[in-house]
Amino acid sequence: MPSRPSRAMTEGSEKATMRALKKMGIKTCAFHLNNDWELVRQGAEARVYKGSYEGRPSIAKQRLRSEVKRNLKCRTAGILAPEILMVDVDQCTIIMEEIGNGRTLKQKIKELEKDSNPADELKQICSNLGHLIGKMHEAGTTHGDLTTSNILLNPNGEMVLIDFGLGGGEASAEDKAVDIYVLERALAATHPNMEPLIPDIIDSYCKNNSKAAEVIKKLEDVRMRGRKRSMVG
Repeated sequence: MPSRPSRAMTEGSEKATMRALKKMGIKTCAFHLNNDWELVRQGAEARVYKGSYEGRPSIAKQRLRSEVKRNLKCRTAGILAPEILMVDVDQCTIIMEEIGNGRTLKQKIKELEKDSNPADELKQICSNLGHLIGKMHEAGTTHGDLTTSNILLNPNGEMVLIDFGLGGGEASAEDKAVDIYVLERALAATHPNMEPLIPDIIDSYCKNNSKAAEVIKKLEDVRMRGRKRSMVG
């Protein structure tokens, strides 16, 4: 059984996060969510509120500290993720920008599937997905819950990653393989018409991650374990 991180390790990680926030000019202070903030989602990992912060439409999350670290790591690597406006470390509250109208990639794909010939657009989406995941893994982090519901589209139609709370830093090749496998299973369940296009995701992923070969090798093992579990039931 893996050992729990020591208090010194935890404190060191928190100090590193605080230094990163300060370096990027992000406020860290106490913040109280008043009645002006509307609870829009509550799950096992977080409570999500919608409101306004310093005149900007914003989202507030009360969740694990890892959300901040994964977000900063992705943004530093040039991956689109919501801008963090303020962090209350003690209360684990994050205030971040609201992305456009909050339209998800899932909604976009569902709309395309109603078209008579969506193949070209779906292939482009798969290429963009592979690029996004490849760059994230190249940066040394994983998401943990890659689904089309956890990718938003900004007003320019670009993909924006959200909900990093389940991800990890300095991830192993197997962690990254599991990340891809989760997306594959999500596509098969939610968008079965896209399952034949998964090779396009993998091809784009390999072009955008210099260590992709090791991850893809692990992915075959992860897929095999997944098939065995399915057979057992």
